[in-house]
Amino acid sequence: MKAVVHPDYQQFEDFISSLPGKIDRNEGELLCQGRNVVRLFGREGEKYVVKRFKKANFFQRIAYTFFRKTKAERAYLYAGELRSRGFDTPHEIAYFEDAPGGLFQTGYFVSSYCDYPTAYPALVKTEDYDKKLAASIAEHLAALHRKGVLFGDLNLNNFLYHPKDDAYELVLIDTNRSTFRSGVPSFEECMLNLQTLTHRRDLLEDMLSTYSKAMGWPKEQVVEGVFKALDRFEARRSRKKKFKRMLGI
Repeated sequence: MKAVVHPDYQQFEDFISSLPGKIDRNEGELLCQGRNVVRLFGREGEKYVVKRFKKANFFQRIAYTFFRKTKAERAYLYAGELRSRGFDTPHEIAYFEDAPGGLFQTGYFVSSYCDYPTAYPALVKTEDYDKKLAASIAEHLAALHRKGVLFGDLNLNNFLYHPKDDAYELVLIDTNRSTFRSGVPSFEECMLNLQTLTHRRDLLEDMLSTYSKAMGWPKEQVVEGVFKALDRFEARRSRKKKFKRMLGI
C-alpha cells in the first residue's frame, strides 16, 4: 500500500499508518457512511478523521493507476493548496492507496478534526434561516472564485462554521473535486459551480445577491445564470432517478 505522511506528523507515522486497517475493521467513531466511509480516531489528545473512498470500478482502477491522481491524493494536495490561497480546511495528515496486484483499488485520506457544525441545518432545515451565515458563505464563495478556486462538491454540508466576533469563521471540507486556476474563472464557469449550492430557491437568491455584489456582477444576470444551471441540473437528476427506477436499481 502506498503511504504518504505529512512531514509535520512523521513522529506519529506508526499510528497513522495503522488507520486504514482500523477503518476496515470498523473501529473508531462512525461519522458518515454512504458512498464513502468516514470515522474518527483519537490518540494522546489528538483526533484524526479517516475517509475511506468507495472502491473503484474496473475503468476507474485503470484511470487512477495510470492516468490521473486518486481522490485520496487530491484530497491531500488540495488541502494544502486551499490554505496557500487563504482558505481554512482541516490539515492534511496522510493519504494511502491500496493497489493489490499493482492496480489501484481504493484510497484513504487522513486529516485533522474540526468539531464545527455544518451549515446545512442552519440554512435549509429552518424557515427563518441565518441570514448572516448565508451572507458569510456567499462572500466566501466570491473570495474562492476571485482566487481561482472552483469548489468541486459545492453544497452547504461542506461548510463548517463557528461564530467569531460579529461574523463567522468558515472551514471547507470534502474538497478533492475542486479545480484551481491561476486567475478568476469565467462567468459561465462560476455559474455552473454555484448550481449545486442549494435547492432552496429563496435562500439561493439571497446568497446570490451577496455573491454578485462581492464579484461586482449584475445581480439579475447572476441569478438568471445560476437558476438556469440549477434547472438543468435538477432535470438531469430527475431523469437519472427515473432511469434507475425503470431498471429496478
